[in-house]
Order: sequence, then C-alpha cells, then structure tokens
Amino acid sequence: MFANSGVGVPRTAAEQYAKGNEVEPEEWNIGDLVFFDFTGGISHVGIYVGGGNIIHASTSKGVIRQPLTDDYLASGYVGTRRIVPSLTGR
Repeated sequence: MFANSGVGVPRTAAEQYAKGNEVEPEEWNIGDLVFFDFTGGISHVGIYVGGGNIIHASTSKGVIRQPLTDDYLASGYVGTRRIVPSLTGR
C-alpha cells in the first residue's frame, strides 16, 4: 500500500512508529498505522480500515480483519500514527 503511494516505510514496527505523526482516535483515517506492545516494546502493527477495525497479520490465522475492541488487541495498544496523507481527504 505504501509503496504504491510512493512512500518508503521502515521495516520494523518500532521504526515505523518513530516515523509517523501521532493521531488521536477521533481523527483516525483509513490507512493510519495502529501499534501494539505485546513483548516489552512496539512489536506489532496493523492498518486501520475504518469502523474501529484493523487488518493485520495474526501469527495463528494469517492476515485478518479485527476490531480494536478485541481484548487482546486492546491490551497491547500503544498508539496510532499517520505516515501517508489521509486517504479520505481529511
């Protein structure tokens, strides 16, 4: 997605978190990156797809769409960052 937008994105979740600009929940847009800490540091990232959901790579299920209200995701949530300009025009 980012390569198609002409945007280079670092490889690790922690590096991506450092690159983006913080976005508050009421300002989330499709394409924002949502970060999680499950291991003592930023270790996982998903892409916000709207409606309170992200797509991400689950270790047990592959790439899935999941609500951020899921107990496991909510327990590790760190923050949301915008790396590319809004895809929705905001």
